[in-house]
Amino acid sequence: MIATNAPMSTLEPGGPPLPDDGLSIDIVSNGNTLSLVDGLPVLRDADLITQVQGRTATVKVGKSTVDLPSGRKITLSNGVFEVPDKHPKPSPARTRFRAEGNADAAAELLTLDRLKDAVEYCARPLRPPRARSPPRSRSTTRSPAH
Repeated sequence: MIATNAPMSTLEPGGPPLPDDGLSIDIVSNGNTLSLVDGLPVLRDADLITQVQGRTATVKVGKSTVDLPSGRKITLSNGVFEVPDKHPKPSPARTRFRAEGNADAAAELLTLDRLKDAVEYCARPLRPPRARSPPRSRSTTRSPAH
């Protein structure tokens, strides 16, 4: 469902802020493939609930799979991507998700070029041949959404 109750100027780039009741979008979809960040593997078979209310956007990912270059897999679930106010540029964004997979897959993901700088501070980084336990993690990030 998509509904709008706002002046056209609020929907144009550079226009005034959209009122809270100016736009409403609700979309439920299954089996999606998402390429969220250049240099990271796509999310496959993603179940999504997308909601926009005024300037606030939320995308919930029920479950999806990340296929790594080696063929290893990581399952992501309970994912949420939130942009609480889309008007300021860049807009603040929050991401939360749960990841499950074997330790080799987690180590491989963390060694991808796009993530190397983010995990450089780790005192004892994971290395695929040495990692043995099945990790589960919850992750939360804050970043600007462009």
